[in-house]
Amino acid sequence: MTISAEQTDYTELLAKRAQAASGATGAAFMRFSPDTVMLVAGMPDEDAFPLEALSKKAEAAILEAGKTILQYGQPKELTEWVAGFMNKEENLELKPENILLTCGSSQALSLACRAFIDPGDIILVEAPSFGGALRTFRNAEAKLLEVAMGEEGMDMVALEQKLAELKAQGLRPKFIYTIPTFHNPVGVTMGLADRQRMLDLAVEYDVMILEDDAYHGLLFEGEMPPTIFALDERRGTGRVIHTRTFSKILAAGWRLGWVAASPKVVERIQSLKDDGATNLLGSYVAYSFAKTGELEAHIEKLVNIYRQKRNRMMSALERYMPGEVQWSNPQGGFFIWLTLPENLNASTMLKKAVEAKLVYLPGAGCYAEGQGGKNNIRLSFSFVKLAQIDSAIHKLAELIDEEIKAARIPG
Repeated sequence: MTISAEQTDYTELLAKRAQAASGATGAAFMRFSPDTVMLVAGMPDEDAFPLEALSKKAEAAILEAGKTILQYGQPKELTEWVAGFMNKEENLELKPENILLTCGSSQALSLACRAFIDPGDIILVEAPSFGGALRTFRNAEAKLLEVAMGEEGMDMVALEQKLAELKAQGLRPKFIYTIPTFHNPVGVTMGLADRQRMLDLAVEYDVMILEDDAYHGLLFEGEMPPTIFALDERRGTGRVIHTRTFSKILAAGWRLGWVAASPKVVERIQSLKDDGATNLLGSYVAYSFAKTGELEAHIEKLVNIYRQKRNRMMSALERYMPGEVQWSNPQGGFFIWLTLPENLNASTMLKKAVEAKLVYLPGAGCYAEGQGGKNNIRLSFSFVKLAQIDSAIHKLAELIDEEIKAARIPG
C-alpha cells in the first residue's frame, strides 16, 4: 500500500532541532484579513522603497558587469564600500578582511552561531529580546539565559551578577547577545558608559559580544554613542561580532547584510558560509546605489518618514491610552514597547484586537525563558500607514480600557 505525504510521519526522521521548532514564521501575520491594521510588522515602509532608482541601477549593472555579477564570485565592490563606510562613520581602520556580506543580518546571526555554538552552549540575552534571534539561537541548540533590562538596555549590574554566578558554577557563556541601538522590542538605546562596561565584562569573563545593529542610522534626534564594535576596535580586543543589514535602510527583499569582526573571526565564519556567494547581482546594485551617495540621502528620507510615524503614534498614545499604561520613547528604529497593568494578558487580549481588525505583537514571545512579557505589547510604527495610526491607537486604547475595567469587577 502506498502512503501519501499527508500520511507520512516524519517525526523520527527529523533532526532534534526541527522537532523542537514551533514552525512559526515571521510571515504569520499574512493570515489576517487585508483590512487589518498591522502594528505587528517590523518591516520597512513599502512606499519608501526607491523603486525607480534601483530599477535603473539594476539595468545598468547587468549591462556594465553582467558576466561578472551573474557568475559565481564574491561581492568585492560592496564589501570594500561597507568597510569604507564604517571607517568614515566611526573613524575606524577596517579592511575588507573585517567584513563578510551575508543574506541579511539573520544569516549573519546564524553563521555566528555555526562558528561558535555547540549544543548546550550558553548565550546571554536581554529580557526581552528579538524573537527572530531567539529562534535562531534555539535552532543552534543553545541554552538561553536572560539578563534583565534597565532603562537604557541590558542592565550591567545584572549582567555582571549573571557572569559571576556562571563562573562560580564553572560555566562560561559563548555570547552576550545585545541590541544596544533602538532595541527590538523595547526601543531604548544603550548609553556609552554601559557599552564600555559590557566590553569590560566581556574581556574580564572571556566572552564574545554579538552586537545586533539592524536599525543603525535611523536616528530621529540627538546623538548616538559609538557602536560596541567601534569601542572594541579602538581597544584592539577583538571581542565583538557586529551585524548590520540593508533591509531597514534599502529594501528587505534584497536580503543583504554583513558581519564586521576581526579578520580571524570573519575567516572562521566565512568558512561555514556554504551558499557560494551573497546575491552578487543585488550586491553590485546596492554598491552602485551607495557609492554615489544616494543611499545616505535615502536614509535621511527614511529618518523623516519614521520620525513622523513615531511622533504620530506617541501623540496618539498620549491622547488615548488609559493612565495605567506606560510606553517607551524610542530615539530611532521601528518600535514602541507598551506596559499594561500587571493583571492584563496581552496574548489573550489579541483575539479581541484581531476581531477589531488590529494586530500587535504580545510581549511574551520576546522572552527566552518564557516567563515575562505577559502584560507587554510591541507596537511597530514602520510598516503601518501614517493615516492609520491615530485610529488604530484609539481602537487599541479602548480595548485596553475595557480590559482594565473588566478586571476591576469582582468575580
